[in-house]
Amino acid sequence: MTKKKSAGMLILDILMALVFVILFNKSAFGGMAFHEIAGLCFAGGLVAHIILNRKWIAGVAKKFGSMPVRTKLEYILALLLLVDLAVMTVSGILISKVVFAKLITAQVNASGLHTATAYLALLLMGLHIGLAWDRVLGMAKKVFGLGAASQGATVVLRIAAAAIFAFGVYSMATTNYFARAFSFTGGSEQHEMLPAGEGGFGGQLPSGGRGGKMQGKGQLPSGDNGQRPDFDGGSGGFDHMNGEQGSSTAETAAKNLSILGAFAVLAYYLEKFFGKKKT
Repeated sequence: MTKKKSAGMLILDILMALVFVILFNKSAFGGMAFHEIAGLCFAGGLVAHIILNRKWIAGVAKKFGSMPVRTKLEYILALLLLVDLAVMTVSGILISKVVFAKLITAQVNASGLHTATAYLALLLMGLHIGLAWDRVLGMAKKVFGLGAASQGATVVLRIAAAAIFAFGVYSMATTNYFARAFSFTGGSEQHEMLPAGEGGFGGQLPSGGRGGKMQGKGQLPSGDNGQRPDFDGGSGGFDHMNGEQGSSTAETAAKNLSILGAFAVLAYYLEKFFGKKKT
């Protein structure tokens, strides 16, 4: 791989990670317009990432049976991440309020699925990065002309990894991460994916009143103007893509980036531990 291609891949991956964690705050940079447009750009970056790594993908697929367990695991994680991000993108399009609002008029309650797949992507992305960290480090060394890390630098990097892991665990606890990531299975967070109105309705659909009227049995409500309901607005709304109510964009991004980093650190050191045991 040439130095120019390595630099391009490294920059693309860093930008994708930064954009992704910023998207968890739906009020960032103007609100839903930025959220949806940046989300589509992220999807485009994902396609570019796959194209740039097509040789590795094709090579592993052809010789999957004879590949080491580590490579097989990394490949399976990459596929799971791809499926998860594809579902996240499609569900986001279905509940679009800006870019596709006029094209998709059907009322779809995919908000919970969109949220869950976004948070689950942090786990899958972190594990994927952790297992591929040696390759990422190799690209960084090629781009910046770095040599082998000194003993002092190794110690500093390990301390940084420990700090990232600790902050990530803290962020998981304070944002109720696992309940959000698996809310599509019917967990306690699921009812929060429906509009609660003033005071909520205990997870049941409203039958009328200020929240809108029913279009028919079993269907979701729409507003008085016929538009799809705003699942995030109003006095009884919620910001399910924000780590904490009132969090700034930087705070939300830092917390979710630390969660991603914690899973990456965990995967990296577990792989090293079991690799040494096997040797």
